[in-house]
Amino acid sequence: MKLKNLFTKQFYIYNFYRVKRAKPLDYIFFDGKVFIILSSIFLIGLVFLFPMKIEFLFPKIENQTYILESLLRVISIFIGISFSFIILSFNVFYKNFGRYVFQNFFKIRSAKICLTLLISTIVLLIYTIYFFKETKSISKYSNFLFLFSIVLSFVSFFSVFPFFINLLRSSQDRKHISEIFKKLNKEEYVIDKFLARVNDEQSSFYHKDPISLINEIGLASIKDFDNNTFELINSEIKSFFKESVSNKFKEDTHIDIKELYYNFTELLFDFYSLSIKEKNEKFLKTIIHTRYEIESCILENIDKPKFKEFYDFEDKYKHWAFDFDTEKYLKKAIQFNEDEICELIISNYNSFVTKSIIKLYPKDIKYNNSNRYDVAQKSDIIFSPLRNISTFSEILLINNKIYLFKEIFTFLYCVEQKVIDIETTDATKCYLFNVIHNYKKEIYKSYLDNPSTDYISYLNFPFKDSVFIYEKIKCITPILGLLEIIDLLFAKDKLNNMVINLAKADMLHLINKNEFSSNLLIKLVNKFVDLSSKIKDSDSAYRKDIYLKLVEKLEIVNIELLKNSNAPKETEKKLKESIDSFKKKKKYSNELKKLGYISDERIT
Repeated sequence: MKLKNLFTKQFYIYNFYRVKRAKPLDYIFFDGKVFIILSSIFLIGLVFLFPMKIEFLFPKIENQTYILESLLRVISIFIGISFSFIILSFNVFYKNFGRYVFQNFFKIRSAKICLTLLISTIVLLIYTIYFFKETKSISKYSNFLFLFSIVLSFVSFFSVFPFFINLLRSSQDRKHISEIFKKLNKEEYVIDKFLARVNDEQSSFYHKDPISLINEIGLASIKDFDNNTFELINSEIKSFFKESVSNKFKEDTHIDIKELYYNFTELLFDFYSLSIKEKNEKFLKTIIHTRYEIESCILENIDKPKFKEFYDFEDKYKHWAFDFDTEKYLKKAIQFNEDEICELIISNYNSFVTKSIIKLYPKDIKYNNSNRYDVAQKSDIIFSPLRNISTFSEILLINNKIYLFKEIFTFLYCVEQKVIDIETTDATKCYLFNVIHNYKKEIYKSYLDNPSTDYISYLNFPFKDSVFIYEKIKCITPILGLLEIIDLLFAKDKLNNMVINLAKADMLHLINKNEFSSNLLIKLVNKFVDLSSKIKDSDSAYRKDIYLKLVEKLEIVNIELLKNSNAPKETEKKLKESIDSFKKKKKYSNELKKLGYISDERIT
């Protein structure tokens, strides 16, 4: 075969499939089956019952005039009504589905049947009137035409309007959104997309790209506050993504999951940006949950070989895309003063990170002084979110959103609890707690330095459960961290009864443990004594009140210590000496009483 003939053959094959993919028959709005049935009935009558020779003749001038007049009347009435309904349906469809209307409206069977019935009836009536005017005599064929015209007119009259109603309902049917999503998994979509890139026809492909259509429909639903459409789109995004992930394992998909992931996340951010401008809190919450569900789906499957494409660095999944999106969402929410949305964003990030720590933290890590750098690298699945939450706290401080810090502190608390649960050595966990404490300390210092920070509440104090952690993994870092923060609070005159009471509770916990921890108890007692030594006669009533609270808590601890038969005598002696060192208790008590000072006894 000559090379020219080969290329010619391939050229015609290519154009054949190009036309086939274009589906030209979809642009014909006639319903073929109905038209063939009606035409067959007419042809049977014409062939077997027509009384004269079949030939084509022009009618007389008066008949032509009459036919045209009849045609005008019929078109004015029936076609006018028909197109009124079709335009109404078209407008409703366009409002709900945007440019998708231009691609699919006239593929709706109801529209095809409506037009087919009406045009067929009009053609038959014109022919029948013409035939009667020409023959002016009764025959079997004229009777057939008469009956067929009456029946078809009757059927058209009573069936067209139900079709119109069905058409109008179809124009509002949200199932069209599901059909757009299904196009993403069709071979022709993949081929069209590939050819658009090869032929540099991206702009023309955009007009039929399902992703761009979903984007337009979603944005329109946000502007119109169309809750049903928007909820359906978000539901379809979640279900379609999960279904695509499931099909990936069966090799039953044309979809590039990573590309779909980025398409959907970009869609969601576009929706989020408009929703936040429209102040639609319900839509914002839906979008945030959808983004969380997509990332959770990736996390659940990340250990499978086919999801290696989602690895970020060093052949590991570090959920960088989710981290970046979370920061973008948070900044937008702060910009538009959507505080409740900010809380939800950080809360969702908290939920995701705690899940990822359990799933992704390596189980073969054993910390010692010689492999600290290696452990730090392998622990980035914990350290990276800590860096992010530190960045979030800076964003909140810059925008003076101090009241949102309880979500930051809740995040830190939850990370600590998950560190306890991971499968690794206690030495490794203690190292992780050391790093976590340093992040907590830096964040907390920034929080305390803000002028808006006043009372330190239980929710805004992330240094809790230090003795519980010690009991679990024999790590004293959280207890030492608590002592460090007590010093910091005292220096900034923000130490209060709640914090002192937490330290007292830790001391009581240490006393009541089966393994009595004398050294740690003494460290806490010494801290109380050290603080009391810094309080002078010239200090404020607030500091003198702190002095009294410190000795009061030590006295309670002493009572419990004396009840414990396992308590070492040296510890009892040390505690008694510490209480006795509070020589100004009576003096400060009288001074405050004379001033009428009201002590803050809150413990939450």
